[in-house]
Amino acid sequence: MGRSRAVNRLLDEAQINGIFCAAAPALYVGKVLKERRIPDVPMVGFDYSAPTAQLLRERYISALLDERPDKYAYLAVKKLFQYLTDGAIPAPVEFTPSYILTSESIL
Repeated sequence: MGRSRAVNRLLDEAQINGIFCAAAPALYVGKVLKERRIPDVPMVGFDYSAPTAQLLRERYISALLDERPDKYAYLAVKKLFQYLTDGAIPAPVEFTPSYILTSESIL
């Protein structure tokens, strides 16, 4: 079953009070909510992108939890490069920021 079809079926058959989407499905759920003109279902998803930001502005997504996945790859390559070129031992734990985005915070 396709993602959009599955979301439509849930919206048709269940009483939905809110939706939490981990990873990419937030985009698909937001699109279905927009197609069906349902902006009043609270929906929280992961990861900022141009399409999810637009759905956030239009209030089909209530909030996004952005972990900046692009930073993970950058930090890993940077630490490996520093180790290989300078012998620098990386810290065992690296803090990577996370952000809670709402329509008001990205305007």
